Amino acid sequence: MASPNPITPEVKHHLLQQAANWFAILQSDHVTEQEHQDWYQWINANPQNRQAWQQVEQISEKFNRLPNGPSQTVLKRTPLSRRQALKTLLVLCTVGGLTWQISRQQQWWAEYRTAQGEIREFKLHDGGQLWLNTASAADVNYDKQLRQIILHQGEILIQTAEDTASIKRPLVVDTPQGRLTALGTRFSVRQQNNQTMLAVFQGSVEIRPRHQLPQRIDADHQVTFNQDHIKQVSLLKQTQSAWIRGMILADNMPLHEFITELNRYHRVYLHYEPELANLRLVGTYPAQDLDRVLTALTHTFPIDVDRTLPWWINLRAKK
Repeated sequence: MASPNPITPEVKHHLLQQAANWFAILQSDHVTEQEHQDWYQWINANPQNRQAWQQVEQISEKFNRLPNGPSQTVLKRTPLSRRQALKTLLVLCTVGGLTWQISRQQQWWAEYRTAQGEIREFKLHDGGQLWLNTASAADVNYDKQLRQIILHQGEILIQTAEDTASIKRPLVVDTPQGRLTALGTRFSVRQQNNQTMLAVFQGSVEIRPRHQLPQRIDADHQVTFNQDHIKQVSLLKQTQSAWIRGMILADNMPLHEFITELNRYHRVYLHYEPELANLRLVGTYPAQDLDRVLTALTHTFPIDVDRTLPWWINLRAKK
């Protein structure tokens, strides 16, 4: 099955909220046949409705993991022809859930791993330190020639130590996009959207994309690269390492960036109305304490919190 297109900015906020509301209705024990028919007409009214529904389905697949969710119930109860049923099944049973399961298998098998919302610190064999952010997985392989860390998913921060072996071995981090070689340093590496994001806090790191010439990144700088291209190097905000203490440091951070970060730590999905996107946050927020963060937001901004579903929270402008 071909992978569906990811949700795009063109899918409006109100469509996502409608999809979440439909999901809530279809989970009810008292849902009617008319509601099933109305939902079916809504999802087939336009491609944007389908795309919004897919997003809600993918989120529910991650956070709910119910074997008999509302999509399966609707397919059983709604009178459809064979072709219509298959068409609807293609809409609902997205590849997103399968790829999520595969990434979870990588996490289960990895030597170093964290669950969603978990942050852990490990001591490396050479005395260095390794931190794993939420939902991350890595393997560490030290042999006679190399000190290798393989980042499968998520984000790590490394404080290197001098090699204890008699023959000094380089310390490298391998990602699907390329290799990073530490040059006596403290740095973080993050996997996101088929890209590797590097932030160098001390020392320097050489990055070598699979199909590109290497480039050295010095302290207080960050860069994103894929297999074929290194993007422009930019100045680093030291607040980016706050996650190892379980904090999100917001220094004039737009709300949409803040919510994106916060969503990484919680099984509840936070959604916001577009008019809130550019509200600016300043302060220190506990990444793993959602209730405290929501309380702080509602005390700071004219925001109301709606809990549409147990795993879906909508932030809207206070009326």
